[in-house]
Amino acid sequence: MNQATVRIGDQFVGDGHPVFIVAEIGINHNGSLDLARRLIDGAVLAGADAVKFRLSRLGAMGSR
Repeated sequence: MNQATVRIGDQFVGDGHPVFIVAEIGINHNGSLDLARRLIDGAVLAGADAVKFRLSRLGAMGSR
């Protein structure tokens, strides 16, 4: 493995390796664990290797 290659789980990412696909789920789960799991299942069916979430706490983002 050279410096341009990284290992994610059991897969190598970098030159000469297959593309590593990350599905962006973001905040589309609306805080629902059930919906998040269904979105993960959909990403797997679409061929994604990983998913990325975003969790926002809106109260912490506003001014007081």
